[in-house]
Amino acid sequence: MNIHYKIVELWPDDHLIVARYWTDKLTEEMLASDSNRKENGTPVRCRTDISINLSVPPQEGEELDKLIIKNTPFKWLEILESVIDPNVNTDTSHIVSLVEVKKTIDENTFKKVITPPIMIVPELQESEIEELLKGLKN
Repeated sequence: MNIHYKIVELWPDDHLIVARYWTDKLTEEMLASDSNRKENGTPVRCRTDISINLSVPPQEGEELDKLIIKNTPFKWLEILESVIDPNVNTDTSHIVSLVEVKKTIDENTFKKVITPPIMIVPELQESEIEELLKGLKN
């Protein structure tokens, strides 16, 4: 997947930019949030427009590019590409009955869900470690 991006707005008073992202399969036009267009014909707003705070002083050149790249909604673009792929099952009918259904979790449940389990690493003998290191060198 090739991801394209550009700065579409600069808000100096708020010290932020708005970056727009799209892919080869998901054009700016497909991602437009409404029918409003700029003078050059591009959408005024896209669903992938992201507000990005600048540092003080603001990033330049490669650092600015890195900042924009770090804010890429990569996973969401992947999902959107899957949605338009007729070979991928994107059926959400099983969720319809869950819309507006209130659910509650307690703090312990929340922590169990978001906290990765502790990984237990077995103790290795020195010879086993050396064997693993040899494998890495090859």
